Amino acid sequence: MKRNVWVPALLLVAAAVVFAQERKGKDIADHEGLSRNMRAAMRAAPAPQSNCAPKGQMQFGQQISDSVTLTSCISSSGGSTTYVDFWTLNATAGHTIQIDVHSVLIFVATVQDFTTGATLASTNDCGFSAANCTLTYTIPTSGPYLIGFGALNTGSYTLFATDLTAAQPTPTPTTTPGPSGCATLSTQLCLDGHYTVSVHWDTSDGRSGDGTPVPLTANTGYFWFFDSTNVELTVKVLDGHAINGHEWVFYGALSNVHYVITVTDTVSNTFRTYENPQGTQASVGDTTAF
Repeated sequence: MKRNVWVPALLLVAAAVVFAQERKGKDIADHEGLSRNMRAAMRAAPAPQSNCAPKGQMQFGQQISDSVTLTSCISSSGGSTTYVDFWTLNATAGHTIQIDVHSVLIFVATVQDFTTGATLASTNDCGFSAANCTLTYTIPTSGPYLIGFGALNTGSYTLFATDLTAAQPTPTPTTTPGPSGCATLSTQLCLDGHYTVSVHWDTSDGRSGDGTPVPLTANTGYFWFFDSTNVELTVKVLDGHAINGHEWVFYGALSNVHYVITVTDTVSNTFRTYENPQGTQASVGDTTAF
């Protein structure tokens, strides 16, 4: 059942972007002024114009790779439209949770009360100038909470939830386990022992989905998007520490649709994302990825 959700923190995205656009070409690093503008917007912001329902369930230790689209929840502030996605996360009282967020959009992410929608924690203005932001919150009562992501424009984002108090669960492999540290799953490739690779794609006609991985060697695999006989993307992770002290990530593009590749080090819990714009066919080599 869809239900109205009060999202004051996410409504600040539109106001903050308008503020930045008004100062285009000038220094917008005046965080004090930006904060004043945001506080004013929060007091004046109306409730969302559409019925909002969570897109799905988040799990600790499992990354969400998705996109805000024209069909996402919509809210308005200062004449601008903000596209908002919500996810449900079950958490335990007394545990401190951490939400890592990545997007090239100007965004705000929040932890909100599941019943009232009240904002409990936020990335604040971090997402106006940085692509990677983190928020933490100590859970007062066991139960479901809303994790929100809002942006002025449509586009992709990733969310990763960590329970800093509890040990992280080990994923259950559905296909061939890697040498150690991770496993190849239905939407996740395991390379070089402990690096997971996932791909989320979307097309100009509104279709979207997750790439299906196929391992080739311990370091290399490929993904198909639409048909198992049609390879769209190859990915390789190599240990380059002997040369420059880093782990290397390479991918070869065989598709020009929009997609986001997420590579996660399951040991350090850090990740890198690589985005291919719609209509572009490009290959990338990152020799300082990790």
